Amino acid sequence: MPKKLLIHLFVWFWVILSFTVIALFLIIVASGYSFNYKAKTIEKTGMIIINSDPKEASVYLNNTFKAKTNVKFSYLVPGLYDIRVEKEGYQTWEKTKKLSGGQAIKEIVTLFYSEPKASEATANEIDQIAKKDSALVANNNFPQDLPQNAKDSSFSKNKKALLYRSDNEIWLYYPDRPEKDRNEIVARFSKNITKVGFLPDYEHIIFIIDKELRIIEFDGTNNLKLANLKEDNFWILDSDREIFYKDNEKIMKLKVR
Repeated sequence: MPKKLLIHLFVWFWVILSFTVIALFLIIVASGYSFNYKAKTIEKTGMIIINSDPKEASVYLNNTFKAKTNVKFSYLVPGLYDIRVEKEGYQTWEKTKKLSGGQAIKEIVTLFYSEPKASEATANEIDQIAKKDSALVANNNFPQDLPQNAKDSSFSKNKKALLYRSDNEIWLYYPDRPEKDRNEIVARFSKNITKVGFLPDYEHIIFIIDKELRIIEFDGTNNLKLANLKEDNFWILDSDREIFYKDNEKIMKLKVR
């Protein structure tokens, strides 16, 4: 066989082989699979979606900056991902999530001011707080299997979860679950909690511990300090952006986001 023909066949062989490999790779990627170089295996990939309020926050995956919100990360290999969301003027949001093949994780991140803004409450707001206080009466309709020391019990808007505190613990009670799974702990601290309540978005819990007003998510993550208080009390009206508290003889409004 002539040498020139052999060279042509050799070149065409590698062109066809390269085309086949690239096509196979594209098919694998399009099908939601990726090559795990560490494990040397082909795995089904997953997706992480991060939305935030406010938008244009910086998103880090495993300590590496990736993009600004709102953002979607596709074709991620399964594993643990440390997610961090940052924006100037706001407290950092952090969470570790385990991503499985074929799974889509979506996090709607609420960022809170690093220095919440305090101002005096208006006369109308003070009137609403007074009406709210006067409407608080003993309620005997709460579940009978709550601990005897359960305090500040309040239902979520959809009545699917009941929030309460018990000494140094915050709990959520789910009445529709099997009896053994109804009580779920949110967080446990070394000091007693003096008040607890839902933020109106029903995704965050407000509480006071050691005269600190703090906020935490239902899964116990992102336990953030909002302010120092002089009294163990706060009020929440209709907005999830404002919390009211008493400072000496004044009712103050704390804008937290």
